Amino acid sequence: MRDTPTPPLRPAAQGVAGRRHAGLSPIALRVVLAASQDPTGITLTRLARAIGSPVSSVQTTLRGLLQLGVIRRRGSHPPRYLLDRSLPATDSILEVATALDEPARTIAALARSNPAVAFASADAGGFLVARDPGRAAHAARELEPALERVRRHHQDCPRIVCMELQELTRLARSDRMLRLRIRTGVALVGDSGVFGSS
Repeated sequence: MRDTPTPPLRPAAQGVAGRRHAGLSPIALRVVLAASQDPTGITLTRLARAIGSPVSSVQTTLRGLLQLGVIRRRGSHPPRYLLDRSLPATDSILEVATALDEPARTIAALARSNPAVAFASADAGGFLVARDPGRAAHAARELEPALERVRRHHQDCPRIVCMELQELTRLARSDRMLRLRIRTGVALVGDSGVFGSS
């Protein structure tokens, strides 16, 4: 998949980006956002899938982020990459990365990179995101603050419905329109078939 050029900086991002992060490319900012969703580290393949960029491009980007100390590597079979939260600039980098990119692209990347997300889909009505904290409690707490950051930076943010998988499953059993929305939306994570047919 080809990397999509990032649109010009939005007003919310211009000040901080100009002072601190002008040297980070759009793909580097996307990698940082995706890596922020798994405190135990994310593999190269998952990173590439999450942000929709070629593995080779992400690998090159990771080398630069490792040299800067923004990203750390853990293990080797396969290596996992995690955001270094001890850096003073980490929070501002996340703010700029969120403000700079299109909100729909950011939401999709967050959903794909967070291992607590069991199901996610997108349609004209926005995003449905279902988390399963039981399988990745360490990552579940990263999701909502990241989604709130997207809402805060973008007045045109698509509507995001985020809840636990058990609750979405319960609602889908009794709501035919919700089941239809789940079935016809673009699946980002998981299989819509588990919610039943319309």
